[in-house]
Order: sequence, then structure tokens, then C-alpha cells
Amino acid sequence: MRIIPDDDRTRSDYFQTPNTERLAELGMRFTQGYSPAASCCPTRRALQTGQVPARHIYSADRQGWLETYRKQLNLPRMLKASDDQCVTAHFGKWDHRYDEIAPTEQDFDVSDGYTGNGTGGSKGTGGPAAMPDPKRIDTITDKALHFIDESHACDKPFYLQVSHYAVHLDIFYNDETLADVKRNLSPGKKHNMPEFAAMTSDMDAGIGRVLDKLIELDLLDNTYLVCRIGWSHFLRPKLNRMNHEPDHQSACLPFCILHCSGSDGSASQYRLHSCRRSGVLRSWLLRSNGGPDAANGCAGRSGNSFHGLLRGGSGLQSLACSYATACIGKWHLEFDEPFLPRNQGFDHYFGLLHNLDPVEVVYFQDEGGVPLIRHDEVVKRPADPSELTERYTDEAIGFIEKNKDGPFFIICHTRCCTIRWA
Repeated sequence: MRIIPDDDRTRSDYFQTPNTERLAELGMRFTQGYSPAASCCPTRRALQTGQVPARHIYSADRQGWLETYRKQLNLPRMLKASDDQCVTAHFGKWDHRYDEIAPTEQDFDVSDGYTGNGTGGSKGTGGPAAMPDPKRIDTITDKALHFIDESHACDKPFYLQVSHYAVHLDIFYNDETLADVKRNLSPGKKHNMPEFAAMTSDMDAGIGRVLDKLIELDLLDNTYLVCRIGWSHFLRPKLNRMNHEPDHQSACLPFCILHCSGSDGSASQYRLHSCRRSGVLRSWLLRSNGGPDAANGCAGRSGNSFHGLLRGGSGLQSLACSYATACIGKWHLEFDEPFLPRNQGFDHYFGLLHNLDPVEVVYFQDEGGVPLIRHDEVVKRPADPSELTERYTDEAIGFIEKNKDGPFFIICHTRCCTIRWA
């Protein structure tokens, strides 16, 4: 699947996921989606609570954090508070380690019980290999379809979470799928492992069966379908072992959501945590009779809802369009064209794209030094450190005065704490 619809570089050159692509074409891709954490367990807890791990105290050595987590508002409780007829289910990998709290203790009506990587065949259990029901894909999907059928037959609103063991190691797949991969696909430069391609294809088939069931029962018009792919073993980032947070930008994890008119196949570049799917439900519940209010805990969710964005033209989208934005000071992120300030949503930029320490200054010796930039044009080269504070302040004041009659956002990165090496 192309994460960015018109950019072939953002898709695998070997793995095939036609059903996931079909889902994306019916909904909206969030190309700047972020995972709450860079490992599975804190991410799963964050998805339940709608809070980033730091908010729900995910720390094995912090006293009382387990008790706090058990009491927090989560997706099943939020939905049941709005409609006591709502039924909830979780099938697949649960993996709430340390306290091993079960899905039923988190108000899921139906589940597989407590499960972890080993339930679906974890690393070192015999793969790559063919086996019946690889990674329990068929079992999980069958249970999901049965739950949807039953909920629909009883005319009950439902929340279903399907957490596949694929594509986590170890690698298991159907014989027929592997034969099909070897027969029809040529290994690519980025991806070339047929066994992993077969496992990915098997999981994608399970996703397709769920999508087909929702279409069959005519449920797409009033159902949110979120497709979020977890970490691949081959893409595991470096971790800060103290807090399970990734270094730098390694938690970028695009995802897609189906449910909105006017957004078929579209892509959004808003930077959003996938745990904020609870915000979608919250915004709907708060507009429904009997929905839980802030006093019942909804105010504790991390971030805003993207419901308005999905519905086309309200919420975050219209809010962002009405704001003037500026970044002033040191940028020092990625320097390729797509990552420059103006291409990251800032209307106005003034400052240094690089540091002024000798490690980076040496790269600009032949060009006359590190430049001071306004928008995309050089204001002064080399930049004079002694005048930067004053120039940044003047630029900020000018932007504020220009935009004082409307909403604006400005961020100023000064360099007063940067140490120049001798």
C-alpha cells in the first residue's frame, strides 16, 4: 500500500496487501501518524486509555501505577457509559505484561483471555514454516466475524478490536500462500523474503474478510474502521529502555481510518498519535444523549479528536486552515526538501537550518558559512551569532503584529543554551 498515494517510494516493492489498500481507498490515510510508543505493551495500554504512556504511568518501577491503570476510563467503559447496550470484544494479542490484567477486567465482554506473543507463535518457535491457521489469523478472523454477526442480529452497537499476532516473529504462513508468492512475485530491493511476504498476505486476507463482512451487512456508513499496523521486527527502532520511548522520529507509524464522506482515498498530513482514536469516539459520545462528560474522565484523554477532520472541513482541519503559523530560530531537523519548515506546515520561517558548532560549520566553509534564512531565501551568510537573539525577537514581534487580528501559532527556538565548542 502506498502510504502517500502518489509516491511509489512509500510502498513495499514486494509485499502485497490488496485488502489493506482497499480499506485505505475507502477512507483516509494519516501519513504522519505516530505510535504512542516504540514497543508493543505500552502502545496497547495507550490505545485502551487514549493517553500516551507517560500519562497512564507506564513504568514498571513506579509505585501504584498498576492500580491507577485499572481505574482509568478506557474505550469499552466510555462506550458502555454512553449506551449500556453496547457490546465489546477483543480477539488476538492482548499482552498487558507486568500485571497481566485480562480483557474482561477492562470491560471487554468477549475475548480470548490473556494472550501474548507466544499464543500466536513467538520468536524461536520453529519459523519460518508453513502451518494450518498461521499466527491464528483464521481463528481470530472467524471469531471477529461471528461477533459482528451476533451484534448485528441483536441490533446492538459494538466495539471490536482485532490484534493480529502477525507480522510479529516468528514467521508462519499457509503453504498455498507461499507458493502463490513465489509464482507471481519478484523479490524487490527493499523487501525480498517470500516467507514474510506470505505471512503478510495471510494477515491481509483476514483484514479483507472483516471489511467484506461490514460491507455485506451494510454497516460501513455507521462504523469506524481503524487499520493500524504494528512494528515489524525488521524496522525496530532504538529504544530508551527507561521509558520505552523511541529515539528521534522512529515512532512514525502511518495508519488509516474508514468512515467519512468526501475523504475516500485521501491523505492527511496532520501529525497524530494513533491512540487518539479514543478522541473520535469521545467527540461522537459527547454529542450523543447520555454520553460521558469531562467529569467522568473524558477530559483526561491525550490530544484532540480527529472526528471533524474525517467528516471533511470541521474540527482540526478548519481550525488549522484559519491559523497563521511561524517557526523562528534553529530548525535542525531533516534538511531534505520535504522536511523543511515551509513544507511542514509553517507559513513563515526565519532562522538557522543548522547548528553553529564546528561540527556543522565545517560543511559550509566552501559556501561562505551557515546562512540565516527567511522562508527559502538567504538573509545573511555567514550568520552572526551575536545578533541572533535580537533578530529573532524582532522577527517574532513583526509576525505577531501582522497577525494580531486573527488566530496564530508561533514557536521560537533560541540558541541561548547551545554550547559553542572551543
